[in-house]
Amino acid sequence: LELEYKFEQAAAAKGFFAGKSLEIGAVQRRGKQGWRFCGYVPAEQADGWITQVDLVFEREVIHMTQEQINRINELAQ
Repeated sequence: LELEYKFEQAAAAKGFFAGKSLEIGAVQRRGKQGWRFCGYVPAEQADGWITQVDLVFEREVIHMTQEQINRINELAQ
């Protein structure tokens, strides 16, 4: 199983997400693209508070042979 990761920065205010609708939108948008929300990592801080976080998304990398790709394309027509 091979996974790939994407990171998306989001604002935080005193340890909590500042723009909750933005983060919900990011999770929904990435979910439709096949990404799974894993969590977040503090990215920036000021005066002891986290001001930015990186939202972490992952998805499985699927490797196919050219023969498999050709068959899928054939069936899709």
